[in-house]
Amino acid sequence: HQRIDMMDQKLRPSGELSALIAITTS
Repeated sequence: HQRIDMMDQKLRPSGELSALIAITTS
């Protein structure tokens, strides 16, 4: 599952992006 982890890090290198998505989706 290393590939998924690497892609996840590329998509969201920091948790900030995830937080923004969570805010916008809610």
